[in-house]
Formats: sequence, structure tokens, C-alpha cells
Amino acid sequence: FWCLLAAFGAEQRPPLATLAKQYWIGFFYNTYLPGGISGDVVRGILVGRAFGPGSAGGFAREIVERALGLCALLTLVATASLLHPLSGVAPLGLPAGIALAGALAATLALAFGRRLSAGLPAPLRRFGERLPVPAAWPPLGAALALSLATQICPALCGYALTRALAPQVELLDALVIVPLAAAAAFLPITISGAGVREALFVELFGLAGVPAQAALAASLGMWISQAALAALGGGWLLVDDPFRDATR
Repeated sequence: FWCLLAAFGAEQRPPLATLAKQYWIGFFYNTYLPGGISGDVVRGILVGRAFGPGSAGGFAREIVERALGLCALLTLVATASLLHPLSGVAPLGLPAGIALAGALAATLALAFGRRLSAGLPAPLRRFGERLPVPAAWPPLGAALALSLATQICPALCGYALTRALAPQVELLDALVIVPLAAAAAFLPITISGAGVREALFVELFGLAGVPAQAALAASLGMWISQAALAALGGGWLLVDDPFRDATR
């Protein structure tokens, strides 16, 4: 969050403590509402003032963060599947690499949206002209590295839970399976990927020899951990109104 504000030259970067609070509130919305993107909209509103009046920087920052997260997820899955192909699953390296190239291209297109907006239809051109221009590239690289870390940590969590119930599971199995299952949270028909994530855990970890009961328990354990952490953002909403200053 902080790195991308620095990368896009935000005029009034909030303190890290404030950003952490806003991030956690967005995490609450993403976890408890369908689609996994409502929290991004909330964060886009909350951080909009950092870019000055009339700028679309708050939402542009959210889109870039999502794109970087997708790049990190695809990098992790592609690398792990090349090192350790999952039995019964077609090789994922090539499709993940193609998707990674597309995600990187989308990130760069957004970063240079103001320059590219001249050839767009009028409504899109007006939005493109409001996009911020990257002011510094090192923070953007740091944001990508941090995105990779945020993809690895849930995979390690899933590995720890699954291995406690099925000792035969390998770390590289989890590095392929957990990110793919976690992506189910972005399906608009589910709340935090519930049901779809469990089905993927059971199906994919089953290919690694994990009993269905163990895979289901590990998936539910991951969701309970996420829901408990996200509830802290809901607690902040009960004691404070984060939109009070953001909408002035």
C-alpha cells in the first residue's frame, strides 16, 4: 500500500498506521462480502485524498496492486509447477507464464494510461487523463516483491495445516495448490471463495495423496484464520468512521 503510494507520487501519504487500518478494513469487506473486490473499492475511496482532488489515483493504485498480486500468484504457481509438476494436472508453467506476461502488460498499460488515453473513446479518455503517472520505479518493484511474499505466506499456512493432517504432503504441492484455490475468493458468486475453495483443496490435494477429510479440514482452517483476522477490520468500523475524512 505504502510503496504504491510512493511509486505514484501521492501528494499526502497517510502514516503507516493509518494505511494499516485502511488495509484491514478493506480486508474485512473482501472477506465477508461476495466477489473479493468490495474492499478494494473501499480502500480506493479512503486513499483518494492522497492524490489530490479530481485524481483517479486511489482506484488506479488498487488496480495496480491487484495486478501485481496476480503477477506474484502466477509467478509462484509457474515456478512451483515447473519444479514439481502435480500428478494428474497438465503442466501449468506455459499458461501461467502467458498469463503473467498479460498481467505485467496490463500493469504497465495502467501505469502509462495517461499517455495512452489519447486514442481511447471519450469516457475512457477522461478517466485515463486523471490517472497518476509513476513518479518512482523502485517502490513499484518493492511492491511486486511484497506481493510475492503475501502469496507465499498463505501457501505456507495451507502447507502447515495440511501437513499436520497428512504428513506425506510436500511444500511444493502447497505452493501450486493453495494459490490456485485461494483465487476462488474472487468469484462473484461466492463469499470469500467458500465452497469452491474447499472443492479445489479436496480435488487437488487428493492428487497429492491427501485424504479428502484432511484437505477439507485444512481449507476450513485457513478460512477460519482469515475470517478471524478480517474481523479486526470490522471492529475498527464499529469504533470509528473511516469515511468521514475520505469523503470531504
